[in-house]
Amino acid sequence: MSGHKHATITISEDEYRRLQEAEMKLRSERKERADQAMTMYTHDVFTKAYASMEQRQAFFEQEIASLDSVLSDLERETAHALIAQQSDLYLEFAEKMNNSRENTAQMIDEIAQGFQNMLEKQHHRHQNQLSNVNQQLINIRIDQRQKYTLAENWINYAYTLREFIENQYDYNRFVPGQTQKLDNELTQARENLGQGMSEAAFIGAQQVYTSLSVFRLEIEKVMSEWQVLFHTTYRNARRLDIMAKENREVPAIDTDGNEIPFQIKIIDWAGQEYLLITQQINDILNKLRNDAHQLSIQDLRNYLYEVLPKLEKDLDNIIYQSRLEVINSQIRINIADLALQALEKQGFVLDQCGYINNDRRKSFFASVRNIEGSEVVIYVDPARENVNNIVIDSKDRIPRTEHELRKRFQDIAQTLLQYGLQVGAMQVDYMPETDRVFKPNSYIKETQPPRLLDTNDDRKNQTTPETK
Repeated sequence: MSGHKHATITISEDEYRRLQEAEMKLRSERKERADQAMTMYTHDVFTKAYASMEQRQAFFEQEIASLDSVLSDLERETAHALIAQQSDLYLEFAEKMNNSRENTAQMIDEIAQGFQNMLEKQHHRHQNQLSNVNQQLINIRIDQRQKYTLAENWINYAYTLREFIENQYDYNRFVPGQTQKLDNELTQARENLGQGMSEAAFIGAQQVYTSLSVFRLEIEKVMSEWQVLFHTTYRNARRLDIMAKENREVPAIDTDGNEIPFQIKIIDWAGQEYLLITQQINDILNKLRNDAHQLSIQDLRNYLYEVLPKLEKDLDNIIYQSRLEVINSQIRINIADLALQALEKQGFVLDQCGYINNDRRKSFFASVRNIEGSEVVIYVDPARENVNNIVIDSKDRIPRTEHELRKRFQDIAQTLLQYGLQVGAMQVDYMPETDRVFKPNSYIKETQPPRLLDTNDDRKNQTTPETK
C-alpha cells in the first residue's frame, strides 16, 4: 500500500497550439510597433544622405566650369544622372524599409548594378570624347605651341578633378591605395610637358583624367553602398534594442490569446541568456555610434546578414519560451485547483500552497487536511511543454487501503478529465523530487494571473498563493 500516486497530465494539442499561435501573434504585433518606431529615422537619414550627395555634385559642377566645354558638359550630365539615380534609390529604399522587411541584400545589389551601368556608360562616353580629340590631332596640323597649350589644359583638368576628390572624399577609407599610381602618372605627364614632349604629356593627362573621373564615381558607389548598409544595420540594431527593452516585461495571455494584467519579467525566466543578448545588442550599437569610421562594408554585411538576425532569432525564442513557461506554470496551478475540488468533496480543506522554493518554473504544491488530521499534498511537476506530472502524496492519520487510495486518485483524475485534461496511467511508489520541500508561509506572495483553464469561477479561489 503506497501513499504516492503519480500520473502525467496533458493539455490537448489543439488547445496548446492555440496558445502558441496567440503568443506568436502578439509577438508579431510588438515587432511591428518596433518597426514603426524606426520609420522616421529611415526617412531622415536618407534625406540627409541625399542632400549631402546633391550638395557635393553642385560643388563639382562649379569646379568643372573651367574645363573644356565639351568635357564640362559631359561631367555635368553625369553629375545630373547621379543625382537622379540616387534620388530614386533613396526614396525607393526608404519606402521598402518602412513598408516591409524587404531583402536588403537584393537592394544593395541593385545599388551596385545601377552604379556599374553608370560607370560603363561614363567610360564609353569618355572614350568617344577622347577619340574625337585625338582624331583632331591627327587630322589637323597644329604647331608645337598649340600642342603644349592643349597638353597643359588637360593636365590642369586632371589636377582640378584630383583636388576635388582630395577635398570631398575620404577615399583612403573607402577605396584605399588607388590614388598613388594616378598621382605618379600625373606627375610624369607634367614632367613630359616640361621636357618638351607635349604629345606624351597630352595623352598621359587624358588617361589620368579619365581614370580620375571613373574613380570619382567608384567612390560615390562605395559610399552609397556603405551608407545604405550602415543605416540599415543601425536601424535593425536600434529596432532590436527597442524590442529587447519593450519585452523586458510582457503580459501573460489567457486561453483566448488575450493579454491579461499580469507582467512576465523575462529575466526571471531567461536569466543570463536575456542579459547576454541585450549586452551584445548594446555592444553593436556602441560600435555603430562611436566607431563607424572603422567599419568596412564587409563588417556591416556581417552585422546585417549574420549577427543581428541570429540575435533576433535568439531573442524571439527567449520571449516565446518564457511566455510558454508562464502558461505552463499557470496550468500547474489550474491542475492543482481541479485536484483540490475533488479532495474537497472528500472532506479536505486547503492548508497552504505555492511554488517549490518560490520558483514559478518549478513544481506547484497544495497541501490539504481533513478533520481527522490526515494530510494530502498535491505536487504538479513540469515535464515538457503541454505535459505535467501530478503526484498525490497521502499521509492519512487512519490507515487507508490500496483500494481507497486508488479511489481518491481516480476521483481527482475524473475531475481533471471533465475539463479536457488527458490523464495518463496511474503509477505507485513514485518518489518525490529531493528539492520538493516546503515550509509553512514560504510560498509566493504575489498575485497570480487568472486561470488559463475554465475551472468553475463560482468556486472560491483557494489556489492563489495568498490563500492559507
